[in-house]
Amino acid sequence: LPPQTAFETLTPPAADATKHNLPVQTTPFVGRERELTELAKLLDNANVRLVTILAQGGMGKTHLALELAQRQVNEFAEGILFVPLGATTDLLQAIVEASNYHFQADGRTSHQQLLDHFSGKHMLLVLDDFEDLIDAAPLVSEILQTAPNVKIIATSRERLNLQEETVFHIAGMGLHGAGANQPVLEYDAVKLFLQSVQRVRPGFELQGNDLKAALRICRLVQGLPLGLMLAASWVDTLSLEEIVSEITRSLDFLETEVRNIPDRHHSIRAVFESSWKRLTEPEREVFMKLSVFRDGFTREAAQAVADASLRGLVGLVNKSLLRREPDTGRFQIHELLRHYAQERLDTSNIASSIYDAHASFFADFMAERWPRMTDHRQKATLSEIEADIENARTAWYYSIKASQISQMRKFVPSFWVIYDVRGWH
Repeated sequence: LPPQTAFETLTPPAADATKHNLPVQTTPFVGRERELTELAKLLDNANVRLVTILAQGGMGKTHLALELAQRQVNEFAEGILFVPLGATTDLLQAIVEASNYHFQADGRTSHQQLLDHFSGKHMLLVLDDFEDLIDAAPLVSEILQTAPNVKIIATSRERLNLQEETVFHIAGMGLHGAGANQPVLEYDAVKLFLQSVQRVRPGFELQGNDLKAALRICRLVQGLPLGLMLAASWVDTLSLEEIVSEITRSLDFLETEVRNIPDRHHSIRAVFESSWKRLTEPEREVFMKLSVFRDGFTREAAQAVADASLRGLVGLVNKSLLRREPDTGRFQIHELLRHYAQERLDTSNIASSIYDAHASFFADFMAERWPRMTDHRQKATLSEIEADIENARTAWYYSIKASQISQMRKFVPSFWVIYDVRGWH
């Protein structure tokens, strides 16, 4: 027998070696257990064929999808196919390349050959970064129709808008655990921040003032994973308290010089710029106007202040720029994204009219609720005001700055009652 070379092996490959092409993750996955459990249940549901993990950029969609897929490797006979789409303009070609399929010269079109290739397979496709290929979404539907045992996970900043689609929204990593006595260091956001800090400063521990500052950082970025990692990258230069100060001063602080991450993730601003470019001009204008709200808003307020129609709000939800709270019906904007949109608003020629409209709406909002504060509706009215208290405060301070005395008077009675009842002295 010829001598064995360094490139030969007598050891057979592992049983699941060909069951997936998932990229190796070089950092440990942190948290998101609730999301992983819910996603696993969706994949286990025979009636769910396509799940879109929908979120704004930097929210950790890809890492979540990869962790989910890794846990599902043995659930699909032909395994899992991961298809990165961020650098392509051709969905069909990207799937072909990821699967190592070679077209046959048998008269069938490449389109039909791809569908035939999947038709008898039992596997999971992970289509990552779908947002720039939305117009190609019908191919996903065709694969599902042709291959009844194929399921698909897509990650995207925008809905695919297909009948088969189940949308799974993800938000920032949590600062509250399952129990009231959960240690702070067990919060998902804190764990990710600490892990990121320790890659820059091994052995670093969170305690005392550093722990307080870390919590503040987690809140400032509202658990946005990319924001946490970008903030942590500064710990070899700044203290955590200095990082807090810089984040509150400017979005542009949250950037990194790390080489092996996509250009669109080198800074928070780059992430938001790429989303901004995907909006139509009417969507941009509405989104700018909505940045005047603080801590969310109702559909009624959006219509009155920003002239936002229901269709316009739904469009921004579908592009993951807004999130609707199902329990309350209120709409939320991630705070870092709101800051970005507000910068756009403040340099536009409509800023003063929008701030005026916001202050006027909430002056009337507070005045209309004053009569309800002295009868059986008080409890419900207090809760209603409390939900919009940050909007009311912002409108109040704007009215003071603008010396709008008659408008200021509309706030005072309701402010007086809620501050007294809630003990906010």
